[in-house]
Amino acid sequence: MDYHEQTDALTYDFMNVINRYREEFDLNHQTIVGVLEFVKLDLMTDGVCFVADLDDDDDDNDNDAESWGFTAD
Repeated sequence: MDYHEQTDALTYDFMNVINRYREEFDLNHQTIVGVLEFVKLDLMTDGVCFVADLDDDDDDNDNDAESWGFTAD
């Protein structure tokens, strides 16, 4: 199976699962899209999430990269 056939197989499997959950659990499109966005984000970040501490009053400038958890290594 080449790359394009594998991609098609994944697409068809996703659609089958989505259709099954829509029918069996009566999920609406918005909920399904939300789940897909969550899974997409998880795949893109390998499960790593950056969380900013917005209540941190020690730093006067909350817009710089370090206050959002990014460092220039």
